[in-house]
Formats: sequence, C-alpha cells, structure tokens
Amino acid sequence: MTEQKEIHEFKFRAQLETIDYLNIDGDIALSGVHWGGRYFQIPFTTSFPDGHIRAGDRILVYATPKGNFAINLLGKNGDVLFHLNPRFSEKSVIRNAQLNGEWGTEEREGAFPFKKEVGTDIVISIEPYSIQIFVDNKRYGTFAHRTANPDEDYVGVRVDGEIDLTGLEFTHPQNSQHPHPRN
Repeated sequence: MTEQKEIHEFKFRAQLETIDYLNIDGDIALSGVHWGGRYFQIPFTTSFPDGHIRAGDRILVYATPKGNFAINLLGKNGDVLFHLNPRFSEKSVIRNAQLNGEWGTEEREGAFPFKKEVGTDIVISIEPYSIQIFVDNKRYGTFAHRTANPDEDYVGVRVDGEIDLTGLEFTHPQNSQHPHPRN
C-alpha cells in the first residue's frame, strides 16, 4: 500500500509470522517501511522513544476514522500541548492546546480532509516555531507552539475517539538539523 491505497496484491508462500526479514532490491528511493496491520486499543497513549520529540521529528499516524477523534501531544504535567480534533459532526478540524487546565483559542481554518471508513495518513512534523500538519501527503495546516520549550516539552501522544489506529511511527529524518544535539 502507498497512501492507504493498494498498489499490488502478492500471493504469499509462507505464514506472516514465519518471516524474519524483508529484502528490498533495485532502483528505488525508499524513505521507510511500515510493517503494520495492528489495531491499537483506543484510547492509546504512549511516550516518545527518547522521552521527548523536538524540531525535525515527525509523528506518522495510520488510521481509519469512524467518527470524531483526537490526536493529542502531551506535556510532562498532563497538559495537552497540541490537540488535533477532526469533528465529522461539524465538518471542521479543531487545533488547540490545554495549558494548566485551561483551553486556549481554537483554530478551525481549512477544509475538512477526512472521510469516514477511509484510511488516512496523518503526519505531524515538529518545526522550530510550529507544528506542520499533513493529511494524505497534502499540507493541511500549521499550529504555532504554545509551550515555552518545544524541544523538551512534548513527551507523549494520545489517540482517542472513533478511530481505528493501525500504525504509529516516530521518525527523525536524517537530513533535518537539530538546534541541539540529541541526548
């Protein structure tokens, strides 16, 4: 699959659980391989592998929306530092943050790119001053950080609502530059 669209069906000759590795050969520019199909228990919460994410890092969410859902980037003290909340009932995507128990000003600009029961890829890219949001390889929007130290404050992610979560990846593209070395 690419962009949640099947491009070829291969009749396998072995049970999936017996496969130890994947060999990819030929003239190809490969940016990643996702071995998935797992369904996550919702709500699903996890911390980031290095304890936090910072500029240059990306969160990739593979899912099938069933209705309203939310992807939240979490802070150390329970704050929701970034709230992405597609609402089918309103045909809008809410972006916001909850700091010290108080919700900030909602951002709702932009078209509604989601369809119920249709697989989608969401990329949340952490930039020095903002978060870039991509839906199915198309830039969706920008959200300015509302936290004092974005290179340290984002510590986890929670996916909740009416959604089948089939994959979640955290990446750091090698060609991006961190303002500080990784710990």
